[in-house]
Amino acid sequence: MTDEDSRPEQGPADLYAEITSALSEDPELGRPFAVWWSVKLPEGGAAHMKVSDDGGTWKITDVYVHGPEITATSLRDVPVGRLGLIMNLLGEWDPYTIGETMHESFGQQILVDPEREPSLAVLRERARNAPDGLPVEQDSSRPPLTRPTGTDPDSFYAQVAAAYREYAPQTRAPALKIAEEAGVPIATARSWVREARRRGKLPQGRKGKAG
Repeated sequence: MTDEDSRPEQGPADLYAEITSALSEDPELGRPFAVWWSVKLPEGGAAHMKVSDDGGTWKITDVYVHGPEITATSLRDVPVGRLGLIMNLLGEWDPYTIGETMHESFGQQILVDPEREPSLAVLRERARNAPDGLPVEQDSSRPPLTRPTGTDPDSFYAQVAAAYREYAPQTRAPALKIAEEAGVPIATARSWVREARRRGKLPQGRKGKAG
């Protein structure tokens, strides 16, 4: 048995913690040109998704799925939409720190050299240590969102952005969850999200994505 075989299984919350920790080390080092994500699938096997940077927006450009049998259910379990959303909410990336963290702990690969694309065999091998889901934040320590007092609008919209980042990977209607948390109409919550985007607290929305 190798050290790799004896590693404890990692989950989505562990992955989220590792990524946010790596981001906090030195978030100014910039973005890699592409990232391969690997996640286990419920029916066995794994999905590998290449996310490429297109002028500041992450887009899924390649998907490789393998397992004991590929069915329609297997393909529905590939979290393409959620991965694109999560990548665009994470902010700037330090490719070297995150690459080392994710490769060693989660069987992932951050691509910083266009000549070093992984082969299909390498991706299949990587699935052994892949997490069973995408990163999710759990037990957030942020204070509950309430109506703004008007005294510090920039801080308020930073709080709106934090709530959005928490809810967006979990639901297609994060504004509804924000409205429920703050006790306001959903139209008000949507206006808060728009203003958070305008202030640069969130990336600009894309048609057909969660809002």
